[in-house]
Formats: sequence, structure tokens, C-alpha cells
Amino acid sequence: MPKKKRYMPECISNFAHTISGLTDVIGESFTYSTNGGRIISWSDGEGAYFLTVVLLDDGRVLASVHDHSTQAIKTYAAIGFLRYHRHDLNITLQAGWEPEGVKYDLGH
Repeated sequence: MPKKKRYMPECISNFAHTISGLTDVIGESFTYSTNGGRIISWSDGEGAYFLTVVLLDDGRVLASVHDHSTQAIKTYAAIGFLRYHRHDLNITLQAGWEPEGVKYDLGH
């Protein structure tokens, strides 16, 4: 049987699906990107970012959630999406409010 062609590396596909899904559940497009598109952030509308997603060198997707959002429903929707899809999209979730040295179980 011939080997199936892969047109896009899985890590790029996972990153694209993560961004697309978050845009859908948050209800708005990301507001900032940098580093060749490997770092994407959503703003709270007042200059702070409540969510940043990074495609790491090893292919994992790192999602960093902060408590800056003026609309908490967006933060909760993002966390729900990230937890639900953490295994199939290879997402590591971290919370910005965790005390140093203490990690809450956000579904790693």
C-alpha cells in the first residue's frame, strides 16, 4: 500500500486548529502575532493580553492564560477548549496566576 502523502507537518496543523478553535470560542480573532507567526495573542481590549499561544520548537503548542480579561467568559471558554483538546492537539496549558513552584492541574 502506498504511503499517504503529508502536505503539512502535524505540529503546524495542530497550531492552526488551536488558533481556529480559540477564535471560534472566544468570538474574536487574535489581536497580535510575532516571531514569524509562532506567537499569537488575544487582547482584553485595554492593552493587556489574556491568552497567548506559542508553537514551540519541539512541535508542542503552549497556551498561557492570564487573568487580565475584562470579559471572564472569554477566558473560561478558552480554558475549556484548551483542556478538551489538549491531547489531540498536543497542547500544554499554563495559568499565569499560578504561584511560583506550584502547578494547578489544568489538564496536563
